[in-house]
Amino acid sequence: DTIDLGDGQVHHAPFSPELFTRQFIKKVSENGKTIEEVIDNSWSGLMRYFQAPNIRFKSRHPVLLAARFSNVVVVMRDRNQFQTPNEHAIRAFLCAASFPPHCKLPNCPTCAFKRSVAAKGEGAADYLAPWCIAIRPTCMCPPEAFRWLADHLACVKSHALGFVADPSMLPASYISCDNINDMVEIYTRIFALENSSKAALPAKPDAAAAGGPADGGPADAGVFDVVGDDFGFAAPGGGNAGADEEGGLMFAGAGQGAFSGATSEDGNNEPVRGAFAEYYIGLHSDLRVLLSKLTEVASAVVASLSPEAVEELHNAYFEFTEALAVHAYVEDTILFPELSKRVSGVTEAYNYDHYKQSDHLTRIHESINRLDPGNAAELFLRINGFAAVHEEHMEKEEEHLLPYFLSVFTDQEIMTLMRKSAEAATNTRATRNDGATPAQGGGGGAGPAGGGGGSRPQDLMMQEGF
Repeated sequence: DTIDLGDGQVHHAPFSPELFTRQFIKKVSENGKTIEEVIDNSWSGLMRYFQAPNIRFKSRHPVLLAARFSNVVVVMRDRNQFQTPNEHAIRAFLCAASFPPHCKLPNCPTCAFKRSVAAKGEGAADYLAPWCIAIRPTCMCPPEAFRWLADHLACVKSHALGFVADPSMLPASYISCDNINDMVEIYTRIFALENSSKAALPAKPDAAAAGGPADGGPADAGVFDVVGDDFGFAAPGGGNAGADEEGGLMFAGAGQGAFSGATSEDGNNEPVRGAFAEYYIGLHSDLRVLLSKLTEVASAVVASLSPEAVEELHNAYFEFTEALAVHAYVEDTILFPELSKRVSGVTEAYNYDHYKQSDHLTRIHESINRLDPGNAAELFLRINGFAAVHEEHMEKEEEHLLPYFLSVFTDQEIMTLMRKSAEAATNTRATRNDGATPAQGGGGGAGPAGGGGGSRPQDLMMQEGF
């Protein structure tokens, strides 16, 4: 829900005001049961909001975070520039948070600051933004949770809106803005005006028939299309956008998985980002299919240790681990290193997950090699346990890393990432089909050494840090 517009400016996609009051619940599956955890206005509630796998592509808009989690997130303003938190100041803050996409505030100080920063170019990082998001010292969260929240809240940063985990690090002129109700009221009012303006625009028949945006509208038209009582984005490929069960924006294109609805500055869709989201989730979808097949075959082996069932198990294990090895190679040598250059340390936990999961695969492989009626049930439990761990890992990547990919890279950079990833996957498959492990990849630590065709897939993942 954030878009890098270049020159260090980040655009946060607007959200429907109903999210200010909608009840959020984190739903997770454990031992076949669904566990629900209430997402309240606390540091643990904010963590649950970010972690909830059922709230896909949730909004991370600074205004929503500051309003829904006001006991944790605080807006800091420079009182040398904004002496009182009146409507003019609040609208300047909304401008810093990219709302509305085309600012209409007369003599907006935030717009002036953005122009000043753009003129400074590379030296812009030396100037502190007039607005900052911070974590309230009074939320009393444990140190580990504080670091986790600081990492996840850093996505709000732009030239006109900073992020400082500890507000005491700011100059003394920065004070908190606690008039959250006024901010919510003004956001809701502007949102309604934006969308009433958008809805009033006459659509050209050919554009309406094609499901695309009408041409010739004013540059400052609202960014949402109004569909009945819902606000949604038009999805590429003719799909419609809407909200998932907990309010996260998602596309529902025919035959496609859900992915984030990002909009460009003029209100049009971002097809490159949509394509990358679909591509990234598609990679995981392929693994999910193969992992589900492996689990089903392992279950069948418990009932029958026939040669056919054992052979099918070997084949299912090989197919999954081969696909997983290629996927891990692409992440560890292409995607993760590039993202880490933009957001330091953001992929470390996932690299560690890779390392831990390699142990699961090693034990599974050993159990398959000594398969007999006495350990068939144990093998099934190992595979089932790995499936649960890996599913959670993929959900976390989609929930945490994917929004970063969509926000910190330009369209051209995203296209380059997709091209390099596809080339790496193709070359790796070809090399492995020839009986050798992939050569060392660029930018992602030591690649595996070349070797004969006897290497197990999990050996490759161990060498890659998986």
